[in-house]
This record gives sequence, structure tokens and C-alpha cells, in this order.
Amino acid sequence: MPKENSQLSLMNASGFAFQLAVEDAIPVGNSWPYCEILAREHPWKNRYTGREGFIDIIVKKGIFRFVIECKRNKNGIWQFLMVESPDMPKFGAHIMWSVPFSESEKAAQWDEIRLKPGSPESQFCTVRGSGEGQVSMLDKTGSSVVEATEALAHEELTYEKNYFGNESVYVPVIVTNAELELGSFETREFDLKSGRVQKANFEPISHIRYRKALTVHDEEVGPAVTSIRESNRHSQKTVFVVNATELSNWLLEFETGPRDPFHD
Repeated sequence: MPKENSQLSLMNASGFAFQLAVEDAIPVGNSWPYCEILAREHPWKNRYTGREGFIDIIVKKGIFRFVIECKRNKNGIWQFLMVESPDMPKFGAHIMWSVPFSESEKAAQWDEIRLKPGSPESQFCTVRGSGEGQVSMLDKTGSSVVEATEALAHEELTYEKNYFGNESVYVPVIVTNAELELGSFETREFDLKSGRVQKANFEPISHIRYRKALTVHDEEVGPAVTSIRESNRHSQKTVFVVNATELSNWLLEFETGPRDPFHD
């Protein structure tokens, strides 16, 4: 193998180069709606379990903190499953916010927030690609970035601030070079005898909201849970999955969404 190829092979053995390229694609500037990169490889630790890790990139845009995990995938396709429905929500996301009211009174909670740009929402994903054969890969990555998001929110509340009442909203994001695909079907056309989908529609997408019961130990945040239904709703978190080539546009368009409940 030529020396140049072996050197590139070594460089490409990890995802660090991909992470740096993703960071360079972030629209940084001094005027709205540009972003600010707060940190890279930022350490986090779950205060309940002791699990720890590093946040690849933290990006600030107004009140938003984007907690970005870069996931490189070789020739990969991430297919998200959705049952066809005209009432599928497009803007709702269950993410975290925090507010320091005073030196002694601070709040942090996972909550439902409407956000733009609109996108499909799915709870199921099948991953295909070299080194990413396990269907649970996205759930594992999603759980990690959710833990990191909560840890970052609590860390920021420990800092001394000269102002109070300013809200921060934390957005878990997975950025990947994998192709993102939405597969939708109608359940009434599913063949229960064979256990297989007989007809479906497939379309490429640039981003999606992945909503899943990605539980973290957040006993001090969120409402009291009194039923299985509430427990399931409370444990669900939204992780945004974005194709790397569309990250810049997605960040520039990102903002609070419509409040009309009929346009969820």
C-alpha cells in the first residue's frame, strides 16, 4: 500500500476528521441568525449513574444550545419507519430547558416545545451500513446524547451569572453522513399472515425528529409521574437526526415553532 494511502487510512480510522469537518460547516458569525461554537470535546458526567463522556460540539444560537454528536457511517442508510397519517405532528419536540431565577432558585425540565423547521417524526429506525449493523445503534447513541444534554443543562446552572430569568433550551442532535430515508405505510395494508409490509412509500429526507423512551435519571426535573401512560410520556425524549450536508441550513432555520395546536 502506498505511503499516502496508509496515512489517509490511519486518518480515516476514527471519526475525528468527520467531526472537524462538521464543525467547519456550522454557520458561525456575528449577526443573527448565525451560531457560536461554545466548545468541542466537552466532558460531561451523569450525576446519578457516574457515566461520563464527551460532547463532540456545543453550538449556541440565541436561547438554543445544540448538543451535537457526530456519527460517521460508511455507505450507510438509516431508514425511519412511519405509519401514514394526515395528522402526524411536524413541530413538537420533547427537549430540555433551564432558567436561573435567582442565586438559590433554578429550574430545569424536559418539556414539549414547538420548533421549526418542521419535519417527520419517528420512533423506529433500521440502520444499514458497514460497522453499524445493529438496529439498536441509534437508540444507544440517542441515549448518550440525551444524558449529555441533561448534564450540560445542570452544569450551566451552576455557573455564576449576572442576569436571571434568561431561559436556555437544549437540543440533542445526531449529525451523520448516512443517507436518511423515510419509509411510510398504511397498517390496513400490512399482511399479518406473512408478517411483512407489502406496499410502502420511500423518500429521502435531510432531517427527522427521533422520539423515543430514552430514559435518564432526571428525578429532579419534570412532573411527578402517577401512571404508566404518564411514565411513558415523561421518559420520551426527542433527538434530532440531521444529514451533515444539510446541517448549516437546518441550524439557520431553527427557531421556535407555531403555537397553533392545529398545526403541530
